[in-house]
Amino acid sequence: MIEPGASLVTNHGLLVCGDLLLRGTLETAGSALWLAGCETTEVRTGSATLPPVIIDKEIGTAVHLESQGPLEISGELIINSGRLEVGTEIHIDGASFLAGGAELEIRSAAESVSATFEGPVMLAPEARMRVNLPFGSLNVGPSIQVLAGATIELRGAVLRPLRIRPLRDRSWAFVVDPAAILDVTFVDVAHSDARDGRYVPAASSIDSGLNLNWKFLD
Repeated sequence: MIEPGASLVTNHGLLVCGDLLLRGTLETAGSALWLAGCETTEVRTGSATLPPVIIDKEIGTAVHLESQGPLEISGELIINSGRLEVGTEIHIDGASFLAGGAELEIRSAAESVSATFEGPVMLAPEARMRVNLPFGSLNVGPSIQVLAGATIELRGAVLRPLRIRPLRDRSWAFVVDPAAILDVTFVDVAHSDARDGRYVPAASSIDSGLNLNWKFLD
């Protein structure tokens, strides 16, 4: 536990195998917060900025990440194994990588919750990424790449589409291998170029313009 007003400063990163309650500040000089071990881990913070995050959990265990306000990861997010579950607004400054068997789930029923990926996102074979934010938004940097055997699910809800937009008014590449598993439902998307992969079927969704290689289905 890091109490309000307290700081933990280290130049060598931080390895956490149990729960982490962060009410103060965590400074690692750019080194990573490494979440590992064989038990499910709870990470609870106020509005906070975390260092780069690496997750190495046993198969079947997870990291539950909750925050009382917007949460920022000031660098890369790397999930080598296990599952990361996010129930709050999150902003990732660097690249995001999900290794084979790793999972990322961002889910919230609250209004105006956003997930922002400043850097490229890559899903290795057998990785899984789910974004379910009715009334929320997914803000994408240069690209999301889904390799063969990986799964990506982007979902809103009836009359509450997930709004997907590029950062800084530029198009974003959605590169989905033909052998990947794709589920896109109840989204409102714009400025997406999917020409370098398979076409993207989007059920019960809104075409807000400048989408290439997308097919919008009733």
